[in-house]
Amino acid sequence: EQYPMMRSFNSHHSRTLRRFASARCTARNTDATLSRQHIALERARAYYEDVWSQGRLLKLNKIMAEAHEQYDMVWQRNRAGLGRKTMMRGILAYRSAYPDLAFRVQDITYSEQTHSVFVAWTARGTNLGFIRDQPPTQEVTEFSGISHLIFDDGNQIKASFVYRQASAGEERYFMGDNRSVLGS
Repeated sequence: EQYPMMRSFNSHHSRTLRRFASARCTARNTDATLSRQHIALERARAYYEDVWSQGRLLKLNKIMAEAHEQYDMVWQRNRAGLGRKTMMRGILAYRSAYPDLAFRVQDITYSEQTHSVFVAWTARGTNLGFIRDQPPTQEVTEFSGISHLIFDDGNQIKASFVYRQASAGEERYFMGDNRSVLGS
């Protein structure tokens, strides 16, 4: 115990280095989390602004998992759309019925706990083609919704839960003659 001060210094130095290393690790983890968040938010925006609004379907190969599951929680809650190719066909059908379809992201937020994004959006388009078995209305329609997009570890959308209004044509399709009963 010739140099007790030196031992104290080494002990303090060691604790400081551990704290610094820990802080550096936390900073790296924070950077990784921020990067994950940034990618998820960017891909959620691209999903609506590029894919749905611009018809850039090939972008789905990068931003959506091949085994993607789509859930329309309001209008088709008991039927899931399975797979990226099914989603592509669905988007093509909508863009064919509404060639000027445009989505606008109203609000977007990221959840770190579930690595998911919530998107509030509005859409507008002119119904110039058939959607399901409904003939075109030639009318401009607007509808809105909120989507919960869940990402996998590769930062691709693996599941979508959509809570939305139906377009005018869809409303007629889904509600049929029941609209008057519901007070519409």
